[in-house]
Amino acid sequence: MRKTLRYSIMCVLMLLSYLPAMAQDVTIDFTKETVAPAVNYVITHNAQGFTFTFSKEKGVSAPKHMGTSSRDVRLYAKNKMVIESETPFNKVVFNISQKGLEQWGDITPSQGDIPKADKEAKTATWTAPSPVTRIEFTVSNQAMYGTRHDKAYAGQFCFNSAVITKATEDTEVVESPVFSHTTGNYFAPFQLNITAPEGYTIRYTLDESNPSDVNGETFTAPITISNFTTVKAIAFNPSNKKSFIVTHTYTFPATRNSIAEIKVLSNKEIAKLVLKDAIVLAAGNDNMFVADESGAIMFYKTGLNYAPGTRINGTLVCKFDRFNNLPEIISAGEDTNDKDLRTTQGTAPTPQPATLNGVKAEDMLGKLVKIDNVQLDSASNRLYAVVGEERIEVYNKTLNALPTSTKIESGSTNNTLTAIVSVYNTNYQLLPISIETVTTGINNVNAEVGNKTQEAIYNLAGQRVDANYKGVVVKNGKKYLQK
Repeated sequence: MRKTLRYSIMCVLMLLSYLPAMAQDVTIDFTKETVAPAVNYVITHNAQGFTFTFSKEKGVSAPKHMGTSSRDVRLYAKNKMVIESETPFNKVVFNISQKGLEQWGDITPSQGDIPKADKEAKTATWTAPSPVTRIEFTVSNQAMYGTRHDKAYAGQFCFNSAVITKATEDTEVVESPVFSHTTGNYFAPFQLNITAPEGYTIRYTLDESNPSDVNGETFTAPITISNFTTVKAIAFNPSNKKSFIVTHTYTFPATRNSIAEIKVLSNKEIAKLVLKDAIVLAAGNDNMFVADESGAIMFYKTGLNYAPGTRINGTLVCKFDRFNNLPEIISAGEDTNDKDLRTTQGTAPTPQPATLNGVKAEDMLGKLVKIDNVQLDSASNRLYAVVGEERIEVYNKTLNALPTSTKIESGSTNNTLTAIVSVYNTNYQLLPISIETVTTGINNVNAEVGNKTQEAIYNLAGQRVDANYKGVVVKNGKKYLQK
């Protein structure tokens, strides 16, 4: 009996002695934490040996800790989150808050893979092949998983708590390898050098697997990088203690010599677009339509905003996408800029004569057209252009080209509609630039001959005109035929 008891006690003591070396989970519950206010758009919070730093960085909105009902952490597009501790850790599980389930975006880590999103469990899990003492996360521009997860919604990352797994106490993290070139887009081959302290051994892979003491190649000379490549590297000190893995991805965008060529790319594919005497057809509300000899396309929130008639020459790094069947150019991040573009102001673009039936074609998307003899009808709070049996929605919100004060009455006929051809899923749309009514056969218009006063006069598109303008005008809220 005594021998059995003695043996049991020894087993318990052995287990207890082993426990400190096992991985441990630490939960930081931000619904219960008292978090200090932000200072210069930066929130710093210490809890259980971990320091969280939330910063605005290049984002539009600053991070928040909601101090009332939800009490979650809210990070917005391009915000940064840093977690650091003296104790190494290799896993963080974020529990997404109710608000976070709406516009849930990825967070890109400085090391390791993008946290795995589990919509059913409402978690995002980041792991590192080797323990770290510091990790940075940057919130993506786009919502990916939430109830509002298309490109129209910016990325957010809102969470209630973080469960951090500490590494074993006997784990030692040594200095990481340093890359000569950072992740990004490159347009010419280069030699990649990887360095570590003297006496260290560097192992690397090019197949996206994790390097280790038995996997990958030993770095002995610079690596030639000439196409899309992900390089992972790890360092070992003379005592064979390892660093955490460093990952860099190098992208070589294809060069496309026209708008037609870029339209054949896959969604979200990055390219270098060559624009040759392209012209801006229309612009407004962060949208811009540009055409060259091969076709036309929409620029969506690229940061480029040129007036209609502007001529563009040069190259642009961008990303191609199709949003509800509409081909468009979107931003590829910091590489999308105007540094290699030349612009000159030209004459206003000339719309292409068209018919309602003729604009319903893929090659017409993004083009500026002019359609005569259009009747305008409304249904379900939407406006439609009608010619015979053909009808297409007239949608002003994309460009907001028509003033909000413009009132277009249903049933008006003999209109000339100048618009951009668009599509939403399978439904073609016309994005109006102007609507003008032909003066013949006009009803309910007051005739005015020779009365050219100084009062403000507007045409039917809501544009102010002078007293020499001929046609239907609006003055003091009434329509007149000015000759």
